Amino acid sequence: MNVYNNYMKGALVIDVDETLLTIERISYLKIFHKNYYKQKGKHIDFFGKEHYIMPRPFVKKFLELLNKKFDLIAWSIIDSKITEEKLKILDLNKYFKRILGKDELIDNKKNLTWLSSGLKISLNDIAAIDDKPEFYDLPSSVIKISPWLPDGDIKDNELMKIINLIELKFSKVVSPELKKIENLIVA
Repeated sequence: MNVYNNYMKGALVIDVDETLLTIERISYLKIFHKNYYKQKGKHIDFFGKEHYIMPRPFVKKFLELLNKKFDLIAWSIIDSKITEEKLKILDLNKYFKRILGKDELIDNKKNLTWLSSGLKISLNDIAAIDDKPEFYDLPSSVIKISPWLPDGDIKDNELMKIINLIELKFSKVVSPELKKIENLIVA
């Protein structure tokens, strides 16, 4: 039974760095003895330096599921071209309708109000996932996730754990039982 009644498609902004993936210079990883080699990542040359880029566990499954229900927008506080390149390396760019970067920040924040206006959708139909909600104009619209770091747990399932929260945020009519759960989670 689907407890999410009157489902509607909305825009979901997803932070890239330390939410979907992490990237570090190999020299840093070796100096600080990070166990990056256990991750399913890739060695890449990035700006003339050897890096290791690692997707968060379950990232493709997460994006595949959400892409069916929401318009996904990647947003990073760095240049959008660099963000797009990182997503391409891991074959994640195909899930996103738009990729935004530092050029779209307003007062050094990711501005959901500006984005909803540009997309011509209600603020009720937009939310975000990030490890740093304070980087948004509307932090209450952000579902916080723990950061994904170079030596993160290879069994990390944070992305899969928040899917119900995302659907709950976008559902128009929520059953009384789910409303109680939402209040417990937010509290």
